[in-house]
Parts: sequence; C-alpha cells; structure tokens
Amino acid sequence: MSGKNFYYFIDESGHINNNQDIFLFGCIKTDTPILSEETIEALREELKSELYFEDYQDALNNPFHAVDDHPDVRTAFYKIIPFLNFRAFFEVIIKKTKYFSDLKANKNDHEIIKEMIRRLIRPRVLLNPTDKHIIFIETLEVENKSLKIIVDEIKTEFTNIDIEITILDKGNHNLSLIDYLNYIIFNIFEKDKKKFEKNLRQQQNFNIIKEKIALIHIWNSDEYFSRRSSEISLDNLRKILEEE
Repeated sequence: MSGKNFYYFIDESGHINNNQDIFLFGCIKTDTPILSEETIEALREELKSELYFEDYQDALNNPFHAVDDHPDVRTAFYKIIPFLNFRAFFEVIIKKTKYFSDLKANKNDHEIIKEMIRRLIRPRVLLNPTDKHIIFIETLEVENKSLKIIVDEIKTEFTNIDIEITILDKGNHNLSLIDYLNYIIFNIFEKDKKKFEKNLRQQQNFNIIKEKIALIHIWNSDEYFSRRSSEISLDNLRKILEEE
C-alpha cells in the first residue's frame, strides 16, 4: 500500500423525522486536515481578539456551528472556505414528497442513514484502494440501531483496504467545515420560493463555495450533479424542486 492518507469528515443536516424539507449528509475529503484545522483555529483566535465580539467570547469558545453562530461569524467563516483544501460530496433527500413517503414505508430509518453514509464513503475509497482512508463521522442518534453498528457494518464491505472509521462529538474544526457547507446546501433547497429569493446571502455563499463541490446526488430523481458532468449551479438544483 502507498503512504498516502485521505481524511473524510461526515455530518448530517436536517432530521429524517421532523417537518423540514430536506435531509442530507455531507462529506469533505482532504489530505491536509491539519492545515484546515489550523486555519479555522486562527480564525477563531482572530475573532476573539476583535472588540466587536467582546460580548461573544463564550460562544466563540464553542465549536463553530452554522445554525447557532453570529451572522458576522458565519460571514468570516465563509470567507476562508474557498482557500481550504478539500472536495465536498452530498447525498440529498427531498422530503414532503411521494418518493420520501414510499422510502419511509419500505425502509427503516437506520437503513436509509446507512445507505446515505455508505454512498459517501464507498466510491471515494474504491477510487484509491491502495491508500489509507481515515473517516470521521459526527455522532448521531439513530432509531433501532446505533451509529457504531451502522459504521461497523459499512466497514466490513471493504476487504484488503486500509480504512478507519471513528465517531466524533462536536468540536473538530473539520466537522464544523462540513456543517457550514451542509447549511448552505440545506438552504438552497428551501421550498418556499419567496423565502429562498429573500435569502440572498446563502445564494452568494453557494456561488462562493460551489467550485469546492465535487458531487451532489439527489435521491428523489437519482440525479448526479458533478464538476465533470452536470453543471453544479443554483438554477439546476432549484429545478429539482419544481419537478417534485
């Protein structure tokens, strides 16, 4: 085996059982995770030193989290994303659709979640079978089967491949990175057209980071939007909602 190491950080956005429009898993793949961690930590220290955030120190000591962070913190975080070394992959399910109702009727939640994670991992690992693959997944409560059992089952699919899968709590800066990316993807699939059109910031954020996206797979239509084939654009992705 070669000495190259690839690192993956996986997190979900939304919930498979709530009233939100979207459920997705995102993944970043990188061979320089420490560089990303150092860059994000430097951003945190810079923000903590600013007088503007004097009353926001406790929050800045917590892991970056897109939903909870101050809007100006989010802006600062998004500014550094284009300069980080990674590619992003997403598995997206549009809820409140016949497809999702049928899926839920025929599959347990843990089966759906397992397949979403599996699809993020398997193609990347098999692309470089002689390298080492180090995978981190943010902890998640799954009905009727633990996340540990799910990832152990996925791991058994790979024979003669050097692969490690670890479940992490929040706190890792690379998990914060995929959380921020998930937040953008989640928002661009907002079904309320007027609400989406008013959210210019997330549209701008998407255009800033879209070159870092390698693949978006929409389960409902089984469409793949990639840098190599279908153009990854707001128009193309929004059309999916019109078809549902």
